[in-house]
Amino acid sequence: MGTRYTETSDFDYPLSPVVNFTNGNLLGLSYLVEDQFFIGDDPGNPNRGGTKFSSILSADLLSATEVGTVSYSKGQPVPEPMTLGGSAIAGVMGLCLKRKKK
Repeated sequence: MGTRYTETSDFDYPLSPVVNFTNGNLLGLSYLVEDQFFIGDDPGNPNRGGTKFSSILSADLLSATEVGTVSYSKGQPVPEPMTLGGSAIAGVMGLCLKRKKK
């Protein structure tokens, strides 16, 4: 809808947003943008995380009205920084060796 929200948009930043797991399984996100929306299953326990998307009138979570759900997908794996760095170093070394042979 033309608005970009980041972790610093959360009302309780830097304590939130929070992502919760149980036994390695994602429970969901807890994320509150004042006067806009709340993501989480229980407004009474906002740091629990969840999949419910609620409209709110203020930072007062008692005003939350559930309007939808959020789904989470696994998507593509994120490469580890060491893998990227190692690939870059190997590429540079390969170029250097190629130049020395010429």
